[in-house]
Amino acid sequence: MTELQRFIEKTCATYGGNGQCLLDRPCIYFKGSGRCSYAENAVIPGDAKIERKYRLERGAKLAGDYCESCQSPYKRKSNRQKYCPPCSKEEERKKKNYRNRKYRMTVS
Repeated sequence: MTELQRFIEKTCATYGGNGQCLLDRPCIYFKGSGRCSYAENAVIPGDAKIERKYRLERGAKLAGDYCESCQSPYKRKSNRQKYCPPCSKEEERKKKNYRNRKYRMTVS
């Protein structure tokens, strides 16, 4: 079961269980193809990460900038910024550790 299917199963008001929709048809997301306007407009926007993955799978261009690490939207302060502020600190810590580890290997 994909992440999208688990999300639809937990949060969609029209999901009836066993891959069925309460609209008297199989759920499109469990059948494998198609689009459901209710899910696209009301359910999927509830989770930014899933919405971004869904839109990218469908070939849509997204407005705004998304963190490369956590996929959450953020406002860029420069054109080279890749991470949101919380992830930026974590990534800088990882890079610093890597540089120091590499330096210690060459010195000793």
